[in-house]
Amino acid sequence: MLDEPTAQLDPDGAAAVRSAVARATADRRATVVVVDHEAAPWLPLVDRVVELVPGGLVEQPPGWSPPRRAAGLRLPAGGSGPVLLTAEAAGYTYRGTGEPALRPTDAELRGGSVLAVTGPNGRGKSTLALLLAGLRAPTTGRVAASAELAAGVRRDVREPDRWRAGELVTRIGTVFQHPEQQFLTGRLRDELALGPLRSGSGAAAARATAEELLERLGLTPFAETNPYTLSGCRWRRCWPRPPACWSSTSRPSGRTPSLGARW
Repeated sequence: MLDEPTAQLDPDGAAAVRSAVARATADRRATVVVVDHEAAPWLPLVDRVVELVPGGLVEQPPGWSPPRRAAGLRLPAGGSGPVLLTAEAAGYTYRGTGEPALRPTDAELRGGSVLAVTGPNGRGKSTLALLLAGLRAPTTGRVAASAELAAGVRRDVREPDRWRAGELVTRIGTVFQHPEQQFLTGRLRDELALGPLRSGSGAAAARATAEELLERLGLTPFAETNPYTLSGCRWRRCWPRPPACWSSTSRPSGRTPSLGARW
């Protein structure tokens, strides 16, 4: 039984897993069940495809292929805004290791735009995101915020890793690779209201934001549910609404619904 065995892997890693499965089952002596949102890569290895739909299981005919779907995030057209964050030869080496997790890297984040950082597993994508988010200080180089983003920070400190928690949370939001590690309450409605509350919104405004997010994300039926009991795709819908900019250490998921990019 393989339950989404390639969900957190890059294309090369996913291909290696499928090759291993093909070798292990080449003699046809084992029965394998693969559960996955992405059926297409597995089609050369499987004999039957059944799809779970609202009405139950549907067996697909021989030669079936999944319909093409649109990207999960729709971005409105628009020009590039002012520079908010800059990484200048920023790198990071974890304590006790000789090999850097991220080699010196330059990056520039502009307001109203999306920067996608891609590459194989282990190249430092998540580490770069943590540096840009101000959650780690680079061991080489520098990450600096613009004067606009740092406005109001004590002593005009430009490095996000030196900001106080209250200064950081109102300027940069972060979504970790495993969203469930961010849950702090026992009810989804409270979870979605917590971010606005911690960012300085009043109780009424935080409740209104939570209700709006529940509706937009299709989570209203689960408002009273403990977020830890939700499925993985619903975990990813519980992302906080960030302030000026945000950093994600998560691989994009085809299960993530379109949010209209209305941040």
